[in-house]
Amino acid sequence: MNALIQTTKQTLSEFCHVLTLLNDEQFSRSLSIFSGSSVGMHARHVIEFYQCLFNQIASQTVNYDRRCRDILLQTQPDHFKTAVENIIQILDGFENQSLNTPLSILSDSDSDDTINSSLSRELQYNLEHTIHHSALIKIGVLTLMPNAVLPPTFGIAPSTFRHQQKQATCVH
Repeated sequence: MNALIQTTKQTLSEFCHVLTLLNDEQFSRSLSIFSGSSVGMHARHVIEFYQCLFNQIASQTVNYDRRCRDILLQTQPDHFKTAVENIIQILDGFENQSLNTPLSILSDSDSDDTINSSLSRELQYNLEHTIHHSALIKIGVLTLMPNAVLPPTFGIAPSTFRHQQKQATCVH
């Protein structure tokens, strides 16, 4: 199995697991630490980037600004969980597909400019985006549930986690 696909699936599974620790009210509660946003809003944002990529890949042109904003993803953890499961299923289908599929990336702010990319590059971007928002979500989850036990890798880039592990063994 492709390492990028495997890491993305593991990261999304961990992402989903952590967010299912919250009840519906906690998931959608406005938090001052997030300037009024909720954990669910961050979760929705992450999932919609994957959905946007997968929905637009056939055209080989992706514009992340043109994603659907599904309010249910930020208010209903069960809907969110189903969306994550669907993304993981789509990722399973990419294992035999060329990850070098060329893509053009557009932005509404740069209406005429495109960026050359590929499916693997965009999956890497989405993985890093997931990890970044996981770090923020970790703050929200621990604000809502100070005693929550979260996976040690949650919200930490794999390279950073490996470095931390290496540093910990050097200290001993």
